[in-house]
Amino acid sequence: MNTNETQAFMVAGKGSVKLVFEYLDQLYPIVETIKPRPNVADRDIAIIRLWMRARHWLGTVTRLDRLADIQAASVAYRTLLELAVDMMLVAKDQTNEAGLRLTLWAESERVKHFENVVHHYQSRNLPLPQQFAENLESHNTVRPAMETIRKHHWPLKKDPTKAKHPERWTANNLFDDMVSLDESPQEEAFIMTCVRMPLSALYREEIKPVNWCVHSGVAGPWGTTEVGVLQYFLGNAYDRCADFGLLCTMVLLNEYAKGDVAAKLLEDFMLLGRKRNELTAKAREQFGV
Repeated sequence: MNTNETQAFMVAGKGSVKLVFEYLDQLYPIVETIKPRPNVADRDIAIIRLWMRARHWLGTVTRLDRLADIQAASVAYRTLLELAVDMMLVAKDQTNEAGLRLTLWAESERVKHFENVVHHYQSRNLPLPQQFAENLESHNTVRPAMETIRKHHWPLKKDPTKAKHPERWTANNLFDDMVSLDESPQEEAFIMTCVRMPLSALYREEIKPVNWCVHSGVAGPWGTTEVGVLQYFLGNAYDRCADFGLLCTMVLLNEYAKGDVAAKLLEDFMLLGRKRNELTAKAREQFGV
C-alpha cells in the first residue's frame, strides 16, 4: 500500500469508529432499561456491563486523532476484542453458570492481588503497607470461602481437591476461547458478519502486531520513518475497534431486542455496514486511490 492508500484506510477506519459509537450511543438509554432476569441475573448483568464497557471504549477511540495514538488505539483493540469474546461466551451459555463464573473470577482476582501483596512483604520479612495491613483481617476472613469457590469452578486437573486462580475466568487462554466460538454455529455467524474472518485466524494474523504496539519491545513500527506503516497500523486498529463494537452489539440485540423494536434496531445495524463501505469509497476518492 502506498501512502495515499494507507491514509485513506486510516481516515475510513476513524470514520467507522465514530459511526459505530453514534449507533451505540443511541442504544445506550434502551440498554439502561434492561432488567436482569432473576434466574439468570449474573448472566444478564455480565452481558450488559461488558457491552457498556465496549461502548465507553469506543467513545475513547473517537478522541484519538494523532499517529502517536496508535498505542492507545492498540490497547483499545485488544480490550474490545476480549470484551466481545467474553460477551459471546457468557451469552452462549443459556444458564447462569458462565455469568456467575465471570463474576466470581473478578472477586477471586481481587483476592489474588491481595495474596500477592501479602506474599511479597511477608517473604521478605517486611511490614505490610498500612492500606493493606488495615484489610488483612478482612482478607483472612474471606480467603477460605474463596478457596472453596476456586475448587468448585477452577479445580486443578491433576488434583481436583486443589485449585488455582486462573488467568482468565474460563481457565482457557484467549486463543482457545476464540477457537470454541469459531466452532459454534450461531457465534460463527455473528463473527463472520462483524469481523469477516474467524477469530482464531484474526488472532494469528493480527494480535502479535497489536501487542508490539502495546508492550515495551521494539518489534512494532517504532523507529520507522515510513508514515504509511503508522497509518496502516492505526487504521487497522480503528477498523477493528468498530468491528468488535458491532460484534458486542449483535450479541446484545440477539439477547434482548424483541418485536418491532428488534426489527428496527437490526435494520439500523445492517445499514451501518453499507455506511462504512461508503466511508471507505469516499476516503479512497479523497486521496486519489
